[in-house]
Amino acid sequence: MRTIKNVAFLICAILLFATSTFATNPTTDPKVAKQELRSEIIQLIKSPILEGLEEVDAKISFMISDDNEVIVLNVKTASNYIDGFVKKRLNYKTVNVDGLKKNKAYFLKVNFKNPA
Repeated sequence: MRTIKNVAFLICAILLFATSTFATNPTTDPKVAKQELRSEIIQLIKSPILEGLEEVDAKISFMISDDNEVIVLNVKTASNYIDGFVKKRLNYKTVNVDGLKKNKAYFLKVNFKNPA
């Protein structure tokens, strides 16, 4: 009888551990999460006014804080206007994407084109 109680206790402990382990893992595929993040970032920085410029490339490095806020680390671009524009539009804006690693650097290449 004691052996049955021990086995039952062991099974319950294993199930509890397995359930808590799976509950903490994000269910979103990392590739899908990155695509969703890219879409949200593009929505936040769309439509800059490129006066006198046809096209500008930018490489944005940023991280996501524990509060799901975007923190811009660096913007590599030839245009000071785009540098300031991206930082103003992105810094401390909240994104709603599950499955992202917090406090990890992300990199995004963006090409801004003049619609005219």
